[in-house]
Amino acid sequence: MGKQNLMQGTDSSKDLSESYFLMLNALPSDKKLRLAVRLIESVRFPESKLSFASFYGAWDSDKSAEEIIAEIEGSRTSTLDREPL
Repeated sequence: MGKQNLMQGTDSSKDLSESYFLMLNALPSDKKLRLAVRLIESVRFPESKLSFASFYGAWDSDKSAEEIIAEIEGSRTSTLDREPL
């Protein structure tokens, strides 16, 4: 990719941002402020990209699955006392 292509990418980004600005400039001030805050926060605190796979290996235990299941089942408590209606 040459310098010419890089410059074209930058120009199209400018054109896009200018188009958004012209379109959004007609909004009332309170709406523009709310949008500005959200845009700034999206840059400062980008949303995390959590996925199920990101939790793979998160559980660290020396116990086997069967031992963990037995522990959970053994800690359950149940009463048959019912509240009167």
